[in-house]
Amino acid sequence: MSRLSKEQLFQKVLSAIQASGWEAKIVSKEHPFELLLSYNGTTEIIHIYIWNITPGGRHRPSDEYRIQLTGEDQVRTGTNFRTLLLGWDERHQVFAGYNAGRYETFGSSPSLQVRDGTLASAARQGLAVQPKEFDVQGNVTEVVVAFRPEVFGAYASNIDKYHQRRMTELEASLLERVATPRPPTDSELSSLAEERRHVIREVEQAVRLSKFRRLVLEAYNGRCAVCGLNLGIIHAAHIVPVDRGTDEPSNGVALCPNHHAAFDRDILLIGEDYSVTLNPRMMKGRKASELAEILDGPRTITMPSDPRLKPRIVYLRRRAHLRGIWFA
Repeated sequence: MSRLSKEQLFQKVLSAIQASGWEAKIVSKEHPFELLLSYNGTTEIIHIYIWNITPGGRHRPSDEYRIQLTGEDQVRTGTNFRTLLLGWDERHQVFAGYNAGRYETFGSSPSLQVRDGTLASAARQGLAVQPKEFDVQGNVTEVVVAFRPEVFGAYASNIDKYHQRRMTELEASLLERVATPRPPTDSELSSLAEERRHVIREVEQAVRLSKFRRLVLEAYNGRCAVCGLNLGIIHAAHIVPVDRGTDEPSNGVALCPNHHAAFDRDILLIGEDYSVTLNPRMMKGRKASELAEILDGPRTITMPSDPRLKPRIVYLRRRAHLRGIWFA
């Protein structure tokens, strides 16, 4: 089983951050890696400990895999930075995340386990949660979270919600289902306290958005549907806002940052015939040269190669209705 060097593991982290739609500035390339992460106007410092995931050994169950915390005498956490404790599984191309606060000190040859089935589930559905430890009342006191690279941002921003000090068995089971074809229903969540219900919904939304972004960017081959730009900075834009629409890729379109901002502000319009034009109402008082920087003339968006993924007319029509937009 191949093991990656720390430099290679660092590149896996950087690629995952980019796949999540986040931006990273490198503060230190020494392990633990230190990065400054930015997303949606928020910025935070994170420290990342990461090791290869390897088989559990001859005397362990065949389904058990692990990370061995070699080369460090402790995992450092703090109040002015966030710490991620990760493993990387090269076979399934997924990460596994643990509660760093539980492993600030450890003995000789420490290791943290994860089931192979959890890693395989994460590769298949994007994310999988495995309860690891329980108290005498049967409450879950620790979980391991396996996730695909594009879910890195969703995991990092919700890490405290995953690694709560204590969850009931019901809460843990509902959290396990957030990324599955059978997500928690309103009826199931209604039995939880409002705070716990909100936590699970927040995690679910973050994971759904990560999946939406991956599917939309894959559909458009990572290129802006308006200008064709492909520099690893393309956004997955909702046509109908997520609170009024869905996260299926046909409710999305790949746009570069400039065209995404123009689309969100209704400067740029996409018609039911897939034409791209400037909103006449936004042209008043503006110089033609200014608007030409956004769009130099009418055009049609580039379509996904799979026709099932192209924007559905019903979503384009609903967006126009919600925004009060009328096409000539």
